[in-house]
Amino acid sequence: KPFALPQKLQFSNYQNALIKGNLLTCYKNSFMITLATLALVLAFSSMASYVFAKHVFRGKNVLFFYMIAGMMIPVAILFIPLFKMLTFLNLYNQRFGMILVYTAKNLPFAILILTDFIRAIQHDFFDSAEIDGASELHKFIYISLPLTLPALPAAVT
Repeated sequence: KPFALPQKLQFSNYQNALIKGNLLTCYKNSFMITLATLALVLAFSSMASYVFAKHVFRGKNVLFFYMIAGMMIPVAILFIPLFKMLTFLNLYNQRFGMILVYTAKNLPFAILILTDFIRAIQHDFFDSAEIDGASELHKFIYISLPLTLPALPAAVT
């Protein structure tokens, strides 16, 4: 019976898969790539979202559109150009190459989510901090980041 349960349970197959199949190395690589991508996406998207939400500068809407337009590009279209670029940069089959690709693909969505969340924060908080002499970095770290903590898990999914 091809779809029946086995007559005898053999856990040695799991051990063989872990050892001979190098699954522990694969798990380690996946964990490292995921953590690095997560850290980069959270760092860059939170800073970019703060600028898009709270600052006025020329070309802001055009730049925001181009950032968000990255979500409209199907991943399948990028396979060959990414392969050529990573090969040219000697990043093919390297963890750092995968981290860069995953970060670039996840940034537009995270920026979209966090920008709308930061826009909802009352500007009075930032004005009060500015009156107290806070720099832009302090306003970002001590006001914007703590208030956007609920949105950060949604931004990196």
